[in-house]
Amino acid sequence: MKTNELIKRINQNRRIFAEFDDGTISICNDAGKLLLEIPSEATNWLEIYGMIINFYDCFGKRSREYLSALIDEYLQTPLEERFPRYRIRLHGFHSDNGKQYLTTDNIKNVFACAWNPSLKQTFTMDEICEIKNCPQLKSVIWFDELIRNGLEEV
Repeated sequence: MKTNELIKRINQNRRIFAEFDDGTISICNDAGKLLLEIPSEATNWLEIYGMIINFYDCFGKRSREYLSALIDEYLQTPLEERFPRYRIRLHGFHSDNGKQYLTTDNIKNVFACAWNPSLKQTFTMDEICEIKNCPQLKSVIWFDELIRNGLEEV
């Protein structure tokens, strides 16, 4: 389960809500009391920070079961699958092999290439920011627009 999917599904229950900020998912009850903080890299319940002692005081059994099942599913999801991944189609770049995508062998070497699953052509938003801020591209004014126009969730 992706992080944004966990938050969306938690927020479907009117007794609890969640938000993601700075690598942590914060879960509150409907009164705004912080219940849990889940680091985005958590892989088990022992890595989750509990802010209250007794969940019975916060909401009923069905809400507790719903939240517990969602968190279990999230914790079982491999870390690399939790965040949405994107590819960046480079509009205006074409070759005999088809559409061109932003490609990198590491953050320092960025180039255009036709879709090839064996190359690094999908990125998390953090990786895209890292590419945008590398010294070779930081001063390229049109690069932000190129990314914005070609961003495709995969």
